[in-house]
Amino acid sequence: MTTDSNGFYSISGLEKGTYTLTPSKYGYGFAQASYQVTTDERPETFDITAISYLTLTSPLGGELLETGTEQQITWTSNFLTNIKIEYSDDDGSSWILIESSVDATAGSYNWKVPDIESTKCRIRVTDTIDANVTDMSDTGFTVTKPAFINLINLTGGEELINLNPFEIQWESHR
Repeated sequence: MTTDSNGFYSISGLEKGTYTLTPSKYGYGFAQASYQVTTDERPETFDITAISYLTLTSPLGGELLETGTEQQITWTSNFLTNIKIEYSDDDGSSWILIESSVDATAGSYNWKVPDIESTKCRIRVTDTIDANVTDMSDTGFTVTKPAFINLINLTGGEELINLNPFEIQWESHR
């Protein structure tokens, strides 16, 4: 068996008969799990080609993220060098670039969640060479501002007298 730099495996000169080949290499996926090969009187040569894949593993959807926090984007990949990472705040109708080229073998990227509010956010990862090798969040996740309460008319030092009504005003988020 020989292997070239593109991931092609070639087997030549098999004796007449039927063989089952099960290619395996840690961290690699193959187009089929095993191959049945039958040779006749002449030597046969065939190729087994490893396939590229990219799978987003987080965030997949349903999460609640706060603006300004760090969120880890994670993925698994095979036979890729670099990937592009994008997000959408409109369920994938448009995409905003997070990073144009990240080492695909890293498997994760720390993303600072932008100052947006949406219940329709998604992440998409794409191979920088072949745009057909891509994956995105299964469903939308939510990005919101952190929860807060801000007192408007109490600034400190006020004197409240027992049994006298005093209106307290505030603003809050979430």
